[in-house]
Amino acid sequence: MDRFHFYKLINDVVQELRIQYRWEALKKENKASILPKELHFQVSIVHDNASCN
Repeated sequence: MDRFHFYKLINDVVQELRIQYRWEALKKENKASILPKELHFQVSIVHDNASCN
């Protein structure tokens, strides 16, 4: 394997790792943003039910 193909292989592997880490970060961001929405929804349901009594 010559130097060009070696560096190309290394760059391809590093790029795949970047993509993998980025997807993981996006999933964590989405999960973090969904949780407050769910909590707000649950609180509003409790509040709405309390006002019905």
